[in-house]
Amino acid sequence: RNEANLATYRYEWAGNFSNIAPLWWLGAYHYSDLYMFFGSYLIAPGEITDLEVKTSEKMQDYFLDFITDPSSLSSKGWPEYLATNSTTGGTLIQFGADEQVEQLVDGNSVEGACHIAGDVYNTSP
Repeated sequence: RNEANLATYRYEWAGNFSNIAPLWWLGAYHYSDLYMFFGSYLIAPGEITDLEVKTSEKMQDYFLDFITDPSSLSSKGWPEYLATNSTTGGTLIQFGADEQVEQLVDGNSVEGACHIAGDVYNTSP
């Protein structure tokens, strides 16, 4: 997408909500972000926290904004992902980590362990 000059937006799903995790130690796992994008976390048993609700609402807002106008996310606070022009690995949004709905993080904090010698991946951001 970068090479084709198409705006790209990246995120890391880091929410650890026990009602959508089948095992207490699993944390954020592949496809559990879909519960948040579609609001289906409400059908899961267990406690639903205010953070979970607000995170889901924010993710849905961004999804709608992207579908309506793919170039609108930058004006909504989600910067375009430009990994090729950055020593930090680009900027992406991390959802649900550190008791925050969203936060901007460097791409290297997510995938630095893949290309930075001695870097360790944080499995529970």
